[in-house]
Amino acid sequence: MDKKNYTVEAIVLKRINFGEKDRLVTLLSPNYGKVRAIAKGCRRPGSKLSGHMELFGHVKVYLARGRNLDIVSQAETMMSSRPVLGNLDMLGWLFYVAELIDIFSNEGEENYPLFKLVSDILVDLPVLARTAPAVCAFEFKLIHLLGYKPDLDAIKLEPLGPLWWSPARHSFVPAAQAQHMMEALPLSAAAVHVLREMELGETTDTLLWQDAAIEEVRCILRTIIESACDKRLKSPQFREQINMLAS
Repeated sequence: MDKKNYTVEAIVLKRINFGEKDRLVTLLSPNYGKVRAIAKGCRRPGSKLSGHMELFGHVKVYLARGRNLDIVSQAETMMSSRPVLGNLDMLGWLFYVAELIDIFSNEGEENYPLFKLVSDILVDLPVLARTAPAVCAFEFKLIHLLGYKPDLDAIKLEPLGPLWWSPARHSFVPAAQAQHMMEALPLSAAAVHVLREMELGETTDTLLWQDAAIEEVRCILRTIIESACDKRLKSPQFREQINMLAS
């Protein structure tokens, strides 16, 4: 990024009020990875930038190189996020997605697969009858992209028997091996089915996945994710607060 001005296709991951009228935005782009920039005058009434800097929006952004932070000079909306911003449940999931991507993406590093993973879930979530299967698949694909995917050879075995999760081995193991591992956790047959379909890329019938099985798999995936980022995530607490408000 040695040019004084450049253009990126991006997703708005985060925005923070900056000064009296500006916003500091964090963007995810396929070519430049994570980009932090100042949207000057974005909070000013009537600002042309304001409507194009919505959280989770898919935008085309024109930037000028700055001394410390680049400056958003112009923006165009490619896909608006307004349909999901009014849905508290959806908003909670998107904050979770954004927090993960903000942690695991790097500035100035091209990463088209990561960008596509995020843009796909932004398109899919608003139209799905159930969001949990999509988020589960997102988490699974994310740890795969980041190189943290556990050893899943055991779930490809035929016939498929009971499986256990071994945190020490970072893998799923057959019951015969698990009996010698004090820390191993059993998985239900339904959870193994979910894992197997995700590993084989057969995620077209997610409506058949049981809620309890999805949560069982997500508990394992969250353990892997939190171990990888070496910190406790904030967005799950936000989702709990949203669920309390909705109940």
